[in-house]
Amino acid sequence: MKDRLYGTRLYIDCSQLESNINYIQKSIGQADIIAMVKANAYGLGDILMTNKMKQFGINYFAVADFEEGIRLRKQDIHSPIMVMNTSKSSMEMIIKNTLEPVIYSMNILDCLIDSLKLQSNNQKINPYPIHIKINTGMNRWGFDIEEIPELITKLQSCSTCILVKSLYSHLSSAENNKDHIFTKNQFQDFIKIKNKFQAAFKYSIKTHIHNSFGLINFPNTISDFNYFRLGIALYGGFQNPNLKP
Repeated sequence: MKDRLYGTRLYIDCSQLESNINYIQKSIGQADIIAMVKANAYGLGDILMTNKMKQFGINYFAVADFEEGIRLRKQDIHSPIMVMNTSKSSMEMIIKNTLEPVIYSMNILDCLIDSLKLQSNNQKINPYPIHIKINTGMNRWGFDIEEIPELITKLQSCSTCILVKSLYSHLSSAENNKDHIFTKNQFQDFIKIKNKFQAAFKYSIKTHIHNSFGLINFPNTISDFNYFRLGIALYGGFQNPNLKP
């Protein structure tokens, strides 16, 4: 926004952000945070929040759509950026701006493969990093469990152009302790799929499933994962004595 054009101001205490990050990082040990900065970092300012988080030790970010990722790239933010809502029409721009697409269907995977082949133009390129979304119960999007064998076979056939950087899922009910059995089943299903992937590929594939409520309400599952995909916890958006708004 242009200076002095608007009378309303939002004042952000970045020391609170730093405190939240330090607390979370201590909780998850050697794992890394993937910070959600979609929707203008939940209204707090994506560029400001991303740069501050980098100062406080976070170097992995996630956005909803490719335009948000390009906006960060234009501000010389070169950290890895996941694009959660990948589409066929945005694939070319995602690759052009070295963003990391989430692949959640065979159609999107085929589009990625075609785009990479077109971009390479018969020149050798390094395998492109992607993230595979598995549906374990959110039922929004992602590969269903019965699709996993076909998915693994297709990814193996494209190993020279694609690198599976992470495998992940999303907890649908982690904020509701009454649904803890459903959430635990999601954890169990995802770990089984993770083991199938790891057995099929020679390189290590990172994993993540926790959202903010998953991190807070299921602390005994922390050691099984490499990344924690967090938004509201970073910004202190719910009542917790250790997280500051």
